[in-house]
Amino acid sequence: MKRAQPGSSTVPPDYRGPVRSCLACRTRRPQTELLRLARTPAGIVIDPRRLAPGRGAYVCPDREPCRSERQLRRFARQTSPALAERLQEYLTGGSAFAGRGALPPEFVEGAQQED
Repeated sequence: MKRAQPGSSTVPPDYRGPVRSCLACRTRRPQTELLRLARTPAGIVIDPRRLAPGRGAYVCPDREPCRSERQLRRFARQTSPALAERLQEYLTGGSAFAGRGALPPEFVEGAQQED
């Protein structure tokens, strides 16, 4: 698969909604096509409903290279390996919460686990 040129766009010319850039490949796409990651006081969370407070970044959910640990370093820094694993598990349906918008505690970095 050919890598998109930085700053390239897959946005139709007549699209009038919000447009965001992928953190990894820098491709501009409609916001609804991207998956939001949010840096909150509790840690980095996967935010499919785009409602979590905090600094956000977007990744292409349909492109494997965009979910790599190396690409996520721009946003997650030293926690990028753990985030890459959680993101991969979330997108492959390894979680019962996939696609529902709610996140289990294991997807929230730094969340307190209840015993």
